[in-house]
Amino acid sequence: MQITKTQITVPNIRQFYLEVNQENKIDVLARLIDVNDFKLSMIFCNTKRQVDELTHEMIARGYQAEGLHGDMKQSQRDWVMKTFKEGRAEILIATDVAARGLDIENVEAVFNYDLPEDLEYYVHRIGRTGRANREGVSYSFVGRRDMYKLREIMNYTKANIKYKKIPRAADIAHVRTQLVMKDLLKVMENENMSRYSDLIEKIMAQEEFQNYTIMDVAAAFLSKQIPEDTFKEIEEKPRFADMLKKRAERSGRGGGRKDSGRDGRKDGSRGGRKDSGWNNRRDGGKDGRWSNRKDGGKDDWRDRRKENRRDKSKDDWYEQIRSGNRTESKDEWQNGKKSEGKPEKRVYLKSEKKAEKRNRKRR
Repeated sequence: MQITKTQITVPNIRQFYLEVNQENKIDVLARLIDVNDFKLSMIFCNTKRQVDELTHEMIARGYQAEGLHGDMKQSQRDWVMKTFKEGRAEILIATDVAARGLDIENVEAVFNYDLPEDLEYYVHRIGRTGRANREGVSYSFVGRRDMYKLREIMNYTKANIKYKKIPRAADIAHVRTQLVMKDLLKVMENENMSRYSDLIEKIMAQEEFQNYTIMDVAAAFLSKQIPEDTFKEIEEKPRFADMLKKRAERSGRGGGRKDSGRDGRKDGSRGGRKDSGWNNRRDGGKDGRWSNRKDGGKDDWRDRRKENRRDKSKDDWYEQIRSGNRTESKDEWQNGKKSEGKPEKRVYLKSEKKAEKRNRKRR
C-alpha cells in the first residue's frame, strides 16, 4: 500500500460496491462468501453491537465466525486472533479500533458491512487483504443514503470502485449443490458403500416407495441439504446512478432533448390545454373580467362604493375640521351620529394641539 500526497493506491485489490438494503445485508454477505468460496475473510462493522449480532447470525447459518471489538478482554482477543490465524475460524468480524494494527496473511476478501465514518479507515480496512503481492478483493455494502459517502471515499482514495450486482439465486443454488456433491464424492471414494446399498434396496422394495426412484431419493436429500430460501431472489432496486440520470433527462439536463419543456414538449410549455388560462375566460381574462361586470368594471365599482359611504372620504373630514364647520369627532361623523346633550366643542388637529402647547410654554 502506497500513500502519497496526491493519490492513495492499493495494488492487487479489486474494489466493488453493492447497493443493498439494511434487511438484505446478511443474505447478500452469505451469497458472496458461498459463490467465491473464500477461505479467510474479514468483515468490518461500525458498532460493537453490530459485531455481536452479525457474529451470532453467521454462526447460526453454519459459518465459522468470530467477533472482535473493544469490550472484549485481552485474553479473549488473543484467543480469537489465534483461532483466525490457524484457520479454525474462516470469518473475522471486527470494529475499526479492535482491528487496528492486525497483521494477518492469506486474507482473501474484506467486507465493509458498514461504510467507515472516517475516510482513512477505508484504506486501513481493505489493506488487510492483498498483502505480499497477493490478489485481494473488497466489497462495500451501500444504501441509498450512503452513496454520497461512497463518492467521498472514491475522491479521497482516487480509486475506481466498480458496481457489482447481487448474486442470483440460481448461482447460489449451483454452488451449494456442487459443494454437497463434492462431499458425497469423498464419502463414496473413501468408505465402503455396499452395506448402505443393500439397506436402500430393501427400503425401495417397500410398498410406500413403489412410485419413487433413486433419483427422487437423491433430490429429496439435496432439498434437505440446501434450504428452500436459497432459491429466492433478493429484490434489487434500480441503481442510484441510473435514477439520477433519468431524473436529469426528465428535467432537461444531462442528455435530455433540446427545446423541450417541463414535460418534454417542443414549445417549452408546461403542458395542459393550449389555449387555457385567463385568455379564454368568458369574462375576458384576468384584466378583462371586470369590464364585463354589470356594474361597469372594477374602477366604476370602487367609485360607486366610495359615493355610498357616509363619511365620503377621510380627506373631506379633515377639510371640514380645518374650516371650522365640523364639531363632532371623527367616529361620530363616520357613523352618521351627532353628539346629543353635550356642548359643542371644537375638535383640534394634532398639529394644532402641539402649537397650542408651545404657546403656553412661551407664556
